[in-house]
Amino acid sequence: MGLSAAAPNPPVSTEAYANLHLRRNFLLIVSEAGLFFLGLAFFDGSTVLPSLLRNLGASDTLIGFTRLVQVLGFTLPALWAAHAIHGRRRHLPFLIKGCWLARSGLFLLPFAILLLAQSHPTLLLALFFWVYAQFWFVDGACAISWYDITAKAIPARVRGRLFGTLQTLGGVAAVAGAAGVSWALSRGGPGFPANYALLAGVWGAGALGSLVLLMLLREPEGEVDEGTKPSLWEYVRSTIPLFGSNPALRRVIVARLVLEGSGMAAPFYALYAQDSLGAAAALLGVYVGAKSLGKIGTGPLWGWIVDRFGPMVGFRLVSVCVALVPAAALLAGLTGNPMAMIAPFLLMGSVEDGLWMTSNTVVMANTSDSDRPLAVGAFAVALAPTAAYGPVGGALAQAFGYRVAFGAALAFAFAGSLIALTARSSSAAPSGA
Repeated sequence: MGLSAAAPNPPVSTEAYANLHLRRNFLLIVSEAGLFFLGLAFFDGSTVLPSLLRNLGASDTLIGFTRLVQVLGFTLPALWAAHAIHGRRRHLPFLIKGCWLARSGLFLLPFAILLLAQSHPTLLLALFFWVYAQFWFVDGACAISWYDITAKAIPARVRGRLFGTLQTLGGVAAVAGAAGVSWALSRGGPGFPANYALLAGVWGAGALGSLVLLMLLREPEGEVDEGTKPSLWEYVRSTIPLFGSNPALRRVIVARLVLEGSGMAAPFYALYAQDSLGAAAALLGVYVGAKSLGKIGTGPLWGWIVDRFGPMVGFRLVSVCVALVPAAALLAGLTGNPMAMIAPFLLMGSVEDGLWMTSNTVVMANTSDSDRPLAVGAFAVALAPTAAYGPVGGALAQAFGYRVAFGAALAFAFAGSLIALTARSSSAAPSGA
Protein backbone atom coordinates (compact mmCIF):
# COMPACT_ATOMS: atom_id res chain seq x y z
CA MET A 1 0.00 0.00 0.00
CA GLY A 2 2.97 2.32 0.64
CA LEU A 3 4.25 1.93 -2.94
CA SER A 4 2.88 4.43 -5.43
CA ALA A 5 2.20 3.36 -8.98
CA ALA A 6 4.59 4.71 -11.60
CA ALA A 7 3.14 7.69 -13.41
CA PRO A 8 2.23 6.88 -17.00
CA ASN A 9 4.30 8.50 -19.74
CA PRO A 10 2.57 11.62 -21.03
CA PRO A 11 1.30 11.31 -24.60
CA VAL A 12 3.63 12.65 -27.26
CA SER A 13 2.13 15.37 -29.46
CA THR A 14 2.00 14.99 -33.23
CA GLU A 15 4.54 17.77 -33.65
CA ALA A 16 6.95 16.33 -31.09
CA TYR A 17 6.69 12.84 -32.60
CA ALA A 18 7.27 14.26 -36.08
CA ASN A 19 10.38 16.15 -34.92
CA LEU A 20 11.67 13.06 -33.11
CA HIS A 21 11.54 10.96 -36.30
CA LEU A 22 12.04 13.76 -38.82
CA ARG A 23 15.42 12.62 -40.14
CA ARG A 24 14.29 8.99 -40.52
CA ASN A 25 11.00 9.84 -42.21
CA PHE A 26 12.58 12.49 -44.42
CA LEU A 27 15.16 10.01 -45.73
CA LEU A 28 12.59 7.23 -46.15
CA ILE A 29 10.13 9.41 -48.08
CA VAL A 30 12.88 10.74 -50.32
CA SER A 31 14.28 7.24 -50.94
CA GLU A 32 10.95 5.55 -51.63
CA ALA A 33 9.95 8.34 -54.01
CA GLY A 34 13.32 8.06 -55.74
CA LEU A 35 12.75 4.35 -56.41
CA PHE A 36 9.18 5.03 -57.53
CA PHE A 37 10.36 7.71 -59.95
CA LEU A 38 13.21 5.51 -61.18
CA GLY A 39 10.75 2.77 -62.12
CA LEU A 40 8.52 5.23 -63.93
CA ALA A 41 11.51 6.67 -65.79
CA PHE A 42 12.23 3.26 -67.31
CA PHE A 43 8.64 3.18 -68.57
CA ASP A 44 8.20 6.92 -69.14
CA GLY A 45 4.70 7.93 -70.18
CA SER A 46 5.87 10.47 -72.75
CA THR A 47 8.53 8.34 -74.48
CA VAL A 48 8.70 4.60 -73.77
CA LEU A 49 4.97 4.02 -73.28
CA PRO A 50 3.82 5.65 -76.55
CA SER A 51 6.60 3.84 -78.41
CA LEU A 52 5.50 0.44 -77.06
CA LEU A 53 1.85 1.08 -77.84
CA ARG A 54 2.77 2.19 -81.36
CA ASN A 55 4.68 -1.09 -81.84
CA LEU A 56 1.54 -2.96 -80.75
CA GLY A 57 -0.54 -1.18 -83.40
CA ALA A 58 -2.29 1.41 -81.19
CA SER A 59 -3.66 4.56 -82.85
CA ASP A 60 -2.79 8.07 -81.66
CA THR A 61 -6.29 8.31 -80.17
CA LEU A 62 -5.74 5.16 -78.13
CA ILE A 63 -2.33 6.37 -77.04
CA GLY A 64 -3.98 9.57 -75.85
CA PHE A 65 -6.21 7.45 -73.60
CA THR A 66 -3.21 6.58 -71.44
CA ARG A 67 -3.38 10.09 -70.01
CA LEU A 68 -7.13 9.66 -69.48
CA VAL A 69 -6.48 6.54 -67.40
CA GLN A 70 -3.70 8.21 -65.42
CA VAL A 71 -5.66 11.36 -64.60
CA LEU A 72 -8.93 9.58 -63.75
CA GLY A 73 -7.02 7.11 -61.62
CA PHE A 74 -5.37 9.86 -59.62
CA THR A 75 -8.56 11.88 -59.18
CA LEU A 76 -11.80 9.87 -59.06
CA PRO A 77 -11.01 7.59 -56.07
CA ALA A 78 -9.72 10.48 -53.96
CA LEU A 79 -12.87 11.44 -52.04
CA TRP A 80 -13.77 7.81 -51.42
CA ALA A 81 -10.26 7.25 -50.07
CA ALA A 82 -10.43 10.39 -47.91
CA HIS A 83 -13.75 9.17 -46.46
CA ALA A 84 -12.32 5.69 -45.86
CA ILE A 85 -9.53 7.07 -43.66
CA HIS A 86 -11.73 9.68 -41.96
CA GLY A 87 -11.60 9.23 -38.19
CA ARG A 88 -8.37 7.21 -38.25
CA ARG A 89 -5.39 8.63 -36.42
CA ARG A 90 -2.95 6.55 -38.51
CA HIS A 91 -3.25 6.00 -42.25
CA LEU A 92 -0.16 3.90 -42.96
CA PRO A 93 -1.95 0.50 -42.88
CA PHE A 94 -4.44 1.71 -45.52
CA LEU A 95 -1.57 3.01 -47.64
CA ILE A 96 0.44 -0.22 -47.51
CA LYS A 97 -2.49 -2.52 -48.35
CA GLY A 98 -3.55 -0.31 -51.23
CA CYS A 99 -0.06 -0.11 -52.70
CA TRP A 100 0.29 -3.89 -52.69
CA LEU A 101 -2.92 -4.15 -54.69
CA ALA A 102 -2.04 -1.29 -57.05
CA ARG A 103 1.39 -2.60 -57.97
CA SER A 104 0.74 -6.34 -58.11
CA GLY A 105 -0.10 -6.25 -61.82
CA LEU A 106 3.26 -4.69 -62.68
CA PHE A 107 5.01 -7.98 -61.90
CA LEU A 108 2.95 -9.73 -64.58
CA LEU A 109 3.61 -7.15 -67.29
CA PRO A 110 7.17 -8.16 -68.38
CA PHE A 111 6.13 -11.77 -68.94
CA ALA A 112 3.01 -10.70 -70.84
CA ILE A 113 5.10 -8.52 -73.16
CA LEU A 114 7.50 -11.38 -73.88
CA LEU A 115 4.72 -13.88 -74.56
CA LEU A 116 2.10 -11.78 -76.36
CA ALA A 117 3.73 -8.79 -78.07
CA GLN A 118 4.37 -10.54 -81.38
CA SER A 119 1.71 -13.24 -81.41
CA HIS A 120 -1.27 -11.46 -79.79
CA PRO A 121 -0.62 -7.69 -79.73
CA THR A 122 -4.31 -6.79 -79.36
CA LEU A 123 -4.64 -9.04 -76.32
CA LEU A 124 -1.51 -7.47 -74.86
CA LEU A 125 -2.97 -3.99 -75.40
CA ALA A 126 -6.09 -4.97 -73.46
CA LEU A 127 -4.02 -6.54 -70.66
CA PHE A 128 -1.73 -3.54 -70.51
CA PHE A 129 -4.59 -1.08 -70.10
CA TRP A 130 -6.03 -3.27 -67.31
CA VAL A 131 -2.71 -3.28 -65.42
CA TYR A 132 -2.17 0.42 -66.12
CA ALA A 133 -5.66 1.32 -64.87
CA GLN A 134 -5.29 -0.83 -61.74
CA PHE A 135 -1.98 0.84 -60.97
CA TRP A 136 -3.19 4.43 -61.30
CA PHE A 137 -6.68 4.01 -59.80
CA VAL A 138 -5.58 2.17 -56.66
CA ASP A 139 -2.36 4.15 -56.26
CA GLY A 140 -4.47 7.28 -56.71
CA ALA A 141 -6.64 6.22 -53.78
CA CYS A 142 -3.51 5.60 -51.72
CA ALA A 143 -2.12 9.05 -52.55
CA ILE A 144 -4.53 10.71 -50.09
CA SER A 145 -2.98 8.75 -47.22
CA TRP A 146 0.53 9.49 -48.54
CA TYR A 147 -0.11 13.24 -48.59
CA ASP A 148 -1.57 13.22 -45.10
CA ILE A 149 1.25 11.10 -43.65
CA THR A 150 3.79 13.39 -45.30
CA ALA A 151 2.09 16.52 -43.97
CA LYS A 152 2.07 15.09 -40.43
CA ALA A 153 5.60 13.70 -40.55
CA ILE A 154 7.30 16.65 -42.26
CA PRO A 155 6.85 20.08 -40.59
CA ALA A 156 5.90 23.03 -42.80
CA ARG A 157 9.28 24.69 -42.27
CA VAL A 158 11.05 21.98 -44.34
CA ARG A 159 8.20 20.79 -46.55
CA GLY A 160 9.38 22.75 -49.57
CA ARG A 161 12.85 21.30 -49.07
CA LEU A 162 11.37 17.80 -49.01
CA PHE A 163 9.41 18.20 -52.22
CA GLY A 164 12.32 19.94 -53.92
CA THR A 165 14.57 17.05 -52.91
CA LEU A 166 11.99 14.58 -54.22
CA GLN A 167 12.05 16.25 -57.60
CA THR A 168 15.85 16.41 -57.71
CA LEU A 169 16.46 12.85 -56.53
CA GLY A 170 13.78 11.60 -58.91
CA GLY A 171 15.62 13.39 -61.69
CA VAL A 172 18.97 11.89 -60.69
CA ALA A 173 17.46 8.42 -60.60
CA ALA A 174 15.79 9.00 -63.93
CA VAL A 175 19.11 9.92 -65.56
CA ALA A 176 20.14 6.34 -64.87
CA GLY A 177 16.80 5.29 -66.33
CA ALA A 178 17.50 7.35 -69.43
CA ALA A 179 20.74 5.47 -70.00
CA GLY A 180 18.89 2.18 -69.64
CA VAL A 181 16.14 3.26 -72.04
CA SER A 182 18.68 4.48 -74.58
CA TRP A 183 20.51 1.15 -74.52
CA ALA A 184 17.38 -1.04 -74.42
CA LEU A 185 15.84 0.64 -77.47
CA SER A 186 19.05 0.92 -79.46
CA ARG A 187 20.20 -1.55 -82.13
CA GLY A 188 22.63 -2.99 -79.61
CA GLY A 189 19.85 -3.69 -77.12
CA PRO A 190 17.93 -6.93 -76.63
CA GLY A 191 15.48 -6.16 -79.44
CA PHE A 192 11.67 -6.22 -79.53
CA PRO A 193 9.86 -7.34 -77.40
CA ALA A 194 12.54 -8.21 -74.84
CA ASN A 195 13.61 -4.56 -74.61
CA TYR A 196 10.18 -3.37 -73.48
CA ALA A 197 9.80 -6.38 -71.17
CA LEU A 198 13.07 -5.43 -69.49
CA LEU A 199 11.96 -1.82 -69.06
CA ALA A 200 8.62 -2.95 -67.61
CA GLY A 201 10.49 -5.21 -65.19
CA VAL A 202 12.52 -2.29 -63.87
CA TRP A 203 9.30 -0.31 -63.43
CA GLY A 204 7.91 -3.12 -61.27
CA ALA A 205 11.14 -3.44 -59.26
CA GLY A 206 11.17 0.28 -58.51
CA ALA A 207 7.55 0.16 -57.36
CA LEU A 208 8.29 -2.82 -55.10
CA GLY A 209 11.34 -1.14 -53.53
CA SER A 210 9.29 1.99 -52.91
CA LEU A 211 6.61 -0.04 -51.16
CA VAL A 212 9.12 -1.75 -48.86
CA LEU A 213 10.49 1.61 -47.72
CA LEU A 214 6.99 2.96 -47.11
CA MET A 215 6.47 0.12 -44.62
CA LEU A 216 9.35 1.50 -42.50
CA LEU A 217 7.82 4.96 -41.96
CA ARG A 218 6.94 6.11 -38.44
CA GLU A 219 3.66 7.96 -38.73
CA PRO A 220 2.58 10.52 -36.11
CA GLU A 221 -0.99 10.32 -34.91
CA GLY A 222 -3.22 12.93 -36.50
CA GLU A 223 -6.11 15.02 -35.23
CA VAL A 224 -9.54 13.53 -35.89
CA ASP A 225 -13.14 14.57 -35.39
CA GLU A 226 -14.44 12.66 -32.39
CA GLY A 227 -18.06 12.67 -33.58
CA THR A 228 -19.90 10.03 -35.58
CA LYS A 229 -18.33 9.32 -38.93
CA PRO A 230 -20.45 10.96 -41.66
CA SER A 231 -21.82 9.04 -44.59
CA LEU A 232 -19.94 9.31 -47.87
CA TRP A 233 -22.57 11.69 -49.25
CA GLU A 234 -22.43 13.92 -46.15
CA TYR A 235 -18.65 13.88 -46.36
CA VAL A 236 -18.70 14.92 -50.02
CA ARG A 237 -21.18 17.73 -49.30
CA SER A 238 -18.84 19.13 -46.64
CA THR A 239 -16.45 20.16 -49.41
CA ILE A 240 -18.84 23.00 -50.34
CA PRO A 241 -18.32 25.06 -47.16
CA LEU A 242 -14.64 24.07 -47.05
CA PHE A 243 -13.87 25.58 -50.46
CA GLY A 244 -16.50 28.29 -50.13
CA SER A 245 -14.56 29.78 -47.23
CA ASN A 246 -11.12 29.33 -48.83
CA PRO A 247 -10.57 31.48 -51.95
CA ALA A 248 -6.94 30.35 -52.26
CA LEU A 249 -7.96 26.74 -52.81
CA ARG A 250 -10.68 27.73 -55.28
CA ARG A 251 -8.28 29.76 -57.38
CA VAL A 252 -5.62 27.05 -57.43
CA ILE A 253 -8.19 24.47 -58.55
CA VAL A 254 -9.34 26.65 -61.46
CA ALA A 255 -5.76 27.36 -62.48
CA ARG A 256 -4.84 23.67 -62.38
CA LEU A 257 -7.94 22.73 -64.39
CA VAL A 258 -6.76 24.97 -67.21
CA LEU A 259 -3.01 24.37 -66.87
CA GLU A 260 -3.46 20.61 -67.16
CA GLY A 261 -4.57 21.21 -70.75
CA SER A 262 -0.90 21.66 -71.60
CA GLY A 263 -0.46 17.95 -70.92
CA MET A 264 -2.62 16.93 -73.89
CA ALA A 265 0.50 17.11 -76.06
CA ALA A 266 2.84 15.25 -73.70
CA PRO A 267 2.50 11.74 -75.24
CA PHE A 268 3.22 13.10 -78.72
CA TYR A 269 6.48 15.02 -78.40
CA ALA A 270 8.55 11.86 -78.83
CA LEU A 271 6.35 10.56 -81.65
CA TYR A 272 6.61 13.94 -83.42
CA ALA A 273 10.39 13.80 -83.11
CA GLN A 274 10.43 10.31 -84.65
CA ASP A 275 7.82 10.78 -87.37
CA SER A 276 8.46 14.37 -88.45
CA LEU A 277 12.06 15.08 -87.47
CA GLY A 278 13.59 11.65 -88.06
CA ALA A 279 14.71 10.90 -84.50
CA ALA A 280 16.13 7.40 -84.00
CA ALA A 281 14.63 5.18 -81.31
CA ALA A 282 17.81 5.46 -79.24
CA LEU A 283 17.26 9.23 -79.03
CA LEU A 284 14.27 8.53 -76.79
CA GLY A 285 16.77 7.83 -74.02
CA VAL A 286 18.29 11.27 -74.56
CA TYR A 287 14.85 12.84 -74.23
CA VAL A 288 14.25 10.96 -70.98
CA GLY A 289 17.63 12.18 -69.78
CA ALA A 290 16.78 15.79 -70.66
CA LYS A 291 13.52 15.50 -68.78
CA SER A 292 15.43 14.15 -65.79
CA LEU A 293 17.97 16.97 -65.91
CA GLY A 294 15.08 19.42 -65.81
CA LYS A 295 13.90 17.82 -62.59
CA ILE A 296 17.39 17.93 -61.09
CA GLY A 297 18.07 21.52 -61.99
CA THR A 298 14.82 23.02 -60.72
CA GLY A 299 13.94 20.78 -57.76
CA PRO A 300 16.07 22.75 -55.26
CA LEU A 301 14.85 26.01 -56.81
CA TRP A 302 11.14 25.24 -56.37
CA GLY A 303 11.77 23.92 -52.85
CA TRP A 304 13.73 27.03 -51.83
CA ILE A 305 11.05 29.33 -53.25
CA VAL A 306 8.28 27.51 -51.37
CA ASP A 307 10.17 27.61 -48.05
CA ARG A 308 11.40 31.20 -48.52
CA PHE A 309 8.44 32.95 -50.17
CA GLY A 310 5.52 30.56 -49.62
CA PRO A 311 3.78 27.86 -51.69
CA MET A 312 1.59 30.30 -53.61
CA VAL A 313 4.56 32.19 -55.03
CA GLY A 314 6.10 28.92 -56.13
CA PHE A 315 2.83 27.85 -57.75
CA ARG A 316 2.56 31.07 -59.73
CA LEU A 317 6.15 30.83 -61.02
CA VAL A 318 5.82 27.19 -62.08
CA SER A 319 2.52 27.95 -63.81
CA VAL A 320 4.17 30.58 -65.99
CA CYS A 321 6.90 28.09 -66.95
CA VAL A 322 4.34 25.46 -68.01
CA ALA A 323 3.56 27.44 -71.16
CA LEU A 324 7.18 27.20 -72.27
CA VAL A 325 6.92 23.43 -72.92
CA PRO A 326 4.59 23.38 -75.97
CA ALA A 327 6.15 26.65 -77.17
CA ALA A 328 9.57 24.99 -77.22
CA ALA A 329 8.17 22.00 -79.13
CA LEU A 330 6.69 24.25 -81.79
CA LEU A 331 9.98 26.13 -82.14
CA ALA A 332 11.94 22.86 -82.33
CA GLY A 333 9.80 21.77 -85.26
CA LEU A 334 10.87 24.86 -87.20
CA THR A 335 14.51 23.76 -86.99
CA GLY A 336 13.90 20.31 -88.47
CA ASN A 337 16.53 18.92 -86.07
CA PRO A 338 15.43 16.15 -83.64
CA MET A 339 18.06 17.32 -81.16
CA ALA A 340 16.08 20.55 -80.76
CA MET A 341 13.32 18.49 -79.12
CA ILE A 342 15.58 18.16 -76.09
CA ALA A 343 14.37 21.62 -75.00
CA PRO A 344 10.67 20.76 -74.46
CA PHE A 345 11.64 17.60 -72.56
CA LEU A 346 14.04 19.61 -70.38
CA LEU A 347 11.26 22.09 -69.61
CA MET A 348 8.72 19.32 -69.07
CA GLY A 349 10.91 17.83 -66.37
CA SER A 350 11.22 21.24 -64.74
CA VAL A 351 7.49 21.88 -64.43
CA GLU A 352 5.76 18.48 -64.18
CA ASP A 353 6.78 17.75 -60.61
CA GLY A 354 7.01 21.46 -59.81
CA LEU A 355 3.34 22.01 -60.60
CA TRP A 356 2.35 18.96 -58.56
CA MET A 357 4.59 19.96 -55.66
CA THR A 358 3.68 23.63 -55.41
CA SER A 359 -0.09 23.17 -55.81
CA ASN A 360 -0.21 20.44 -53.16
CA THR A 361 1.88 22.45 -50.71
CA VAL A 362 -0.64 25.27 -51.21
CA VAL A 363 -3.40 22.86 -50.15
CA MET A 364 -1.39 21.63 -47.15
CA ALA A 365 -0.60 25.18 -46.05
CA ASN A 366 -4.19 26.40 -46.31
CA THR A 367 -5.99 23.59 -44.43
CA SER A 368 -6.04 22.26 -40.88
CA ASP A 369 -4.94 18.74 -39.90
CA SER A 370 -8.51 17.47 -39.60
CA ASP A 371 -9.62 19.01 -42.91
CA ARG A 372 -6.53 18.03 -44.92
CA PRO A 373 -7.62 14.59 -46.23
CA LEU A 374 -10.96 16.06 -47.33
CA ALA A 375 -9.27 19.04 -48.98
CA VAL A 376 -6.68 16.89 -50.79
CA GLY A 377 -9.37 14.45 -51.90
CA ALA A 378 -11.70 17.17 -53.12
CA PHE A 379 -8.80 18.90 -54.86
CA ALA A 380 -7.97 15.68 -56.71
CA VAL A 381 -11.57 14.96 -57.72
CA ALA A 382 -11.99 18.53 -58.96
CA LEU A 383 -9.20 17.80 -61.43
CA ALA A 384 -11.01 14.75 -62.86
CA PRO A 385 -12.28 16.67 -65.93
CA THR A 386 -8.67 17.14 -66.99
CA ALA A 387 -8.72 13.46 -67.97
CA ALA A 388 -10.48 14.56 -71.15
CA TYR A 389 -7.37 16.41 -72.30
CA GLY A 390 -5.63 13.15 -73.22
CA PRO A 391 -8.25 11.89 -75.71
CA VAL A 392 -8.72 15.44 -77.03
CA GLY A 393 -5.00 15.72 -77.67
CA GLY A 394 -4.98 12.32 -79.35
CA ALA A 395 -7.95 13.24 -81.54
CA LEU A 396 -6.32 16.53 -82.56
CA ALA A 397 -3.06 14.78 -83.39
CA GLN A 398 -4.88 12.08 -85.36
CA ALA A 399 -7.03 14.51 -87.36
CA PHE A 400 -4.82 17.58 -87.80
CA GLY A 401 -1.29 16.61 -86.87
CA TYR A 402 0.95 16.97 -83.88
CA ARG A 403 1.62 20.70 -84.27
CA VAL A 404 -2.08 21.51 -83.89
CA ALA A 405 -2.12 19.53 -80.63
CA PHE A 406 0.96 21.48 -79.49
CA GLY A 407 -0.77 24.77 -80.31
CA ALA A 408 -3.85 23.82 -78.30
CA ALA A 409 -1.64 22.83 -75.37
CA LEU A 410 0.07 26.22 -75.52
CA ALA A 411 -3.27 28.06 -75.47
CA PHE A 412 -4.42 26.21 -72.32
CA ALA A 413 -1.06 26.72 -70.61
CA PHE A 414 -1.08 30.46 -71.31
CA ALA A 415 -4.63 30.88 -70.00
CA GLY A 416 -3.88 28.81 -66.88
CA SER A 417 -0.78 30.84 -66.08
CA LEU A 418 -2.81 34.05 -66.21
CA ILE A 419 -5.31 32.60 -63.72
CA ALA A 420 -2.51 31.42 -61.42
CA LEU A 421 -0.95 34.88 -61.33
CA THR A 422 -4.11 36.21 -59.65
CA ALA A 423 -4.13 33.55 -56.90
CA ARG A 424 -3.36 34.64 -53.33
CA SER A 425 -2.84 32.67 -50.11
CA SER A 426 -5.77 32.52 -47.69
CA SER A 427 -5.45 34.88 -44.75
CA ALA A 428 -7.04 32.16 -42.64
CA ALA A 429 -4.39 29.58 -43.37
CA PRO A 430 -3.48 27.61 -40.26
CA SER A 431 -0.17 28.67 -38.91
CA GLY A 432 1.07 25.22 -38.21
CA ALA A 433 0.05 23.58 -41.42
